[in-house]
Amino acid sequence: MKQKLILYIATCLLLLSPLAAVAQEEAMADSIQENAKPRVGVALSGGGALGYAHIGVLHALEDYGIEPTIVAGTSMGAIVGVLYAAGYAPEKILSLITEQKMTHKNKIMSLDIKSSELGLYSKKYISSFLDKVLPTDSFDSLPKPFYCATTNLMTAKGEIRGTGDKLKKFTLASMSIPVLFQSVVIDSMVYIDGGVTNNLPACAIKDKCDILIGVDVNPYTEVERLKTIRDAVMRTMTTLVMNTSVEGRACCDYVVDVYASKHFNILDFAKFKEIYKVGYETGLHFLLNHPELLRTSGDFKDRALHKKSSTPTKKRKK
Repeated sequence: MKQKLILYIATCLLLLSPLAAVAQEEAMADSIQENAKPRVGVALSGGGALGYAHIGVLHALEDYGIEPTIVAGTSMGAIVGVLYAAGYAPEKILSLITEQKMTHKNKIMSLDIKSSELGLYSKKYISSFLDKVLPTDSFDSLPKPFYCATTNLMTAKGEIRGTGDKLKKFTLASMSIPVLFQSVVIDSMVYIDGGVTNNLPACAIKDKCDILIGVDVNPYTEVERLKTIRDAVMRTMTTLVMNTSVEGRACCDYVVDVYASKHFNILDFAKFKEIYKVGYETGLHFLLNHPELLRTSGDFKDRALHKKSSTPTKKRKK
């Protein structure tokens, strides 16, 4: 009887062992798949027109199979970021900028000194742009999670928004450069540009992704001379946002520094194509120096980083 029981148990084990092996193989495959495709987050800094470089960097990442699944942004980084989170491909964002004339400084910056709002220039055109391109006014309805940084003037503190309604208002507030653009009033609070307190809101999504890439279009630079009052004003703003990016940079696993400011300034909206190209080329160069990032893509083995072309080639459905 005892021998029969042992034989029975042994038979059961033999029959079950292939199933156990299959289950183990499937678990390992799932684990490998998860490890091969970690969650990639991207944080986009503020920078006015220099923020068009973000589109180029995103395009370069996607050309090599790296598609961020969570986004954070400040100021122009919030504008580009919310469009990306809404499901627009980088090349489509670029075409929207052209179609909606977000390259015309006289449209983007319409002088409105009679307004009771705090700021010289109206944001009506940018507000209209967001109404046209965003099908929702809720953070929670976006295809990808999106977080934007703002500065609350009433409390003198920076705030991060990533849930709830009033998506467009908070995005608009995030890019309200103080004094220059009119502030945004939300729930009796006065909000201005997030760059005043947090120009690279990477820490807001640090615990929500496996790899965090920051894109800074206002990295640290020194200047040899300041010739005009305008130069001094621009440098003052740049100095501010360089310092409010320090904490965010420290939260990133990687930081892509885009030095478009060497040739362009925050008001060069008409030169968006050139700024975009700087972003794209910087993105390619970054990947060339960090090939390990390609392991975040399922088909990274088929992508040659020694590619010398500096112009976008891959097309994605719009």
